[in-house]
Amino acid sequence: MNKPLLAFLLALLLGGCKHDHSTQQSPKWMPKQQPNNLTNQPSQKNTSLPIEVIRGKQFMDNKSLSIIANHAKNTLTFTVNIQLGDSIHLPKVYNSSFREYEDADHIELTVSGRIGGANPFSVQKEKNSLTQNGTSFSITMDEDDFHTLNIGKDTLLFEFNFKYMSFFGKYATEKIPISALVKVPFEIDPIYESRAHFKSLKLNKEQTLQKLGGEENDFGDGTPEACIHISSNHKTIIYEKAKNNYSVNRTRTAVFYHSEPNPYINLGVYDADYGLNFDDLLGDTLIQLDNLVFPTYQHVAVECADELKVYFTTKGQINR
Repeated sequence: MNKPLLAFLLALLLGGCKHDHSTQQSPKWMPKQQPNNLTNQPSQKNTSLPIEVIRGKQFMDNKSLSIIANHAKNTLTFTVNIQLGDSIHLPKVYNSSFREYEDADHIELTVSGRIGGANPFSVQKEKNSLTQNGTSFSITMDEDDFHTLNIGKDTLLFEFNFKYMSFFGKYATEKIPISALVKVPFEIDPIYESRAHFKSLKLNKEQTLQKLGGEENDFGDGTPEACIHISSNHKTIIYEKAKNNYSVNRTRTAVFYHSEPNPYINLGVYDADYGLNFDDLLGDTLIQLDNLVFPTYQHVAVECADELKVYFTTKGQINR
């Protein structure tokens, strides 16, 4: 396969994998979402936070860098814009897979969160292509990042660094001199820790084929790729699939963190031919955590599934 075609296919694949936020969901089979305006599930409002620049003020002043912080409950989102100016010269990087040099026409942003001079409690990375010598990023930190921190108000440090890289992830040796260290006031609310335990999924063949439109639903082999997707608050907890099979038998345990003591859990059953696609949802159910806490595996009823064995455990609040 030639390099331009491979690059196009990879770009298409990467563009279609952001299922949490960007995949268009079929109105017919849209997964059940957490109900709004429940007393134990308060609505979240994003509000801006003040930023104190400790290092890199010159880049803010000359418009090379802008950083905006917004927060909701146990969630902090940075919107970052970097401009390299008109005199930019893209470095070249060597790609040993293709045995040739390619443009480092992407930028990777690394955001490290610290309290004082301690080791980072979170490191987030994101890569974007350069457009008109600049690009923008949106990086969100949530319970997964903050669960090691104490409850209450604190001042957090965040360091922003940038690197040149190619589409295929090769880093350039040339440095991007733009960086920043900022201080942000943030309040950590209670964070809870729970575990999801999955054992097996067995699809009902008749119901599944009826939902998919028969065995001609896929090229080559009409047998579905049975898939279980367990999520909460739009975040994946467990994702398992089996190729050309009506069953998934793979014991998995996954830890997840949440800001509500009794969050909603979505148990989704799919035919995941080419990855998780909400158009291939066979059935799902939305249940609060308390109703899934069992001493061992139990079957949970979901459309198109003869068997779905799961159970949950919870440690409760973990930050004090």
